[in-house]
Amino acid sequence: DFTVLEEGKPQEILEFTREDVPIAIGLLVDNSGSMMNKRDEVLAAAKAFVRPTNPQDEIFVLHFNEHLTYGLPADVPFTGDRALLDEALDRVGIDGQTALYSAIVEGLEHLNESKLTKKALIVISDGRDNASKLRLDDVVKLADLSGASFYAIGIYDRTDNDADPRTLRNMANRTGGEAFFPQRLDELRALCERIALTLRNQYALSYSPPNRGPEYRRIEVTVKDPKRRDPTVRTRTGYYTPKTSPQE
Repeated sequence: DFTVLEEGKPQEILEFTREDVPIAIGLLVDNSGSMMNKRDEVLAAAKAFVRPTNPQDEIFVLHFNEHLTYGLPADVPFTGDRALLDEALDRVGIDGQTALYSAIVEGLEHLNESKLTKKALIVISDGRDNASKLRLDDVVKLADLSGASFYAIGIYDRTDNDADPRTLRNMANRTGGEAFFPQRLDELRALCERIALTLRNQYALSYSPPNRGPEYRRIEVTVKDPKRRDPTVRTRTGYYTPKTSPQE
């Protein structure tokens, strides 16, 4: 039994479905110099993520340090071919700084080229942004507007002063995704497999909100379990409306 609250007011749910549809996915992999000793584990985990994907999925790989480099050939914007994705992931050149915000914005813009309605951005990184010329607030707002879910795996050493878990956690919470911070590199593969499974087991709720013009609207979704369990609900925390509000 789902309830949607928008700005604290209950909304009538028009449709409730379990999604089993192709997904547009951007896989963003940090190639900065600090990733040198993590390269093999990261690539193995990313390949584990694409292994269970649907052939109809539209996936791309974006490598980033202070430069952004697509892994697929220029004439292949997306693919569901696992062999091509493995090759795209192998195109790694570890060096330089971390343009994390630039990579996220580029990834979101590329996702918009897909005609699929369900979209997700997956980021694997070990440091804070130190090479972009973008503000975090602008990046978070763009992620909200995109409708894509944001998932992150932050690979930080405990003594790493360059770590920035709050940014990854904030973007994941705002978009209904998740952020993970494993203690060991051998946990990466299981986390990537968990994200892939999560994307395959989600529900879609639709309702028609009142049209009050462009603004940010906070939402909350609650679940009443007849078996009296205490489920964890992970959804977007809100959305930006355009000038004319579409059905949400």
